[in-house]
Amino acid sequence: MKLQQLFEKDNRVPHPFGERTSDIEDVMDEFWDIEGDLCDKLFPSSKYPDMAPSDKMRQTTLYMIKQGSAMDVKISDLNHIEPDVDPVTVSHYQQNPSDKLPVVYKFNGKLYINDGNHRVVAAHNNGDQTVKVTVVDLNAIRV
Repeated sequence: MKLQQLFEKDNRVPHPFGERTSDIEDVMDEFWDIEGDLCDKLFPSSKYPDMAPSDKMRQTTLYMIKQGSAMDVKISDLNHIEPDVDPVTVSHYQQNPSDKLPVVYKFNGKLYINDGNHRVVAAHNNGDQTVKVTVVDLNAIRV
């Protein structure tokens, strides 16, 4: 299979966990606001004038993950952000589980898969009821 085929939108199928929560757009806006505010505090332009915005966000994300806690959570308690998944990627993770923990944002008492959607779906498809993730509580994150 060509690499390009792996990334074509046509390969994606609707998310097997069903529709996203009705408030997902508002929640995602909140995520971006929190990440952006944190990025501005960690890497102010006056102090880091030559740092690329993408590098600032990457470092902010790493900072947030370090603030998180590894824990087992019920897959049924997770809300997904992505509306669809790539079955080839899910199949890959079903056959080759990753040591990299999915990153879940906790926000207003709910858990949202921020990174690792395909890994969580693969675990679910393999019959797992729980998955080990890094939970980042956005309501408690501090600089």
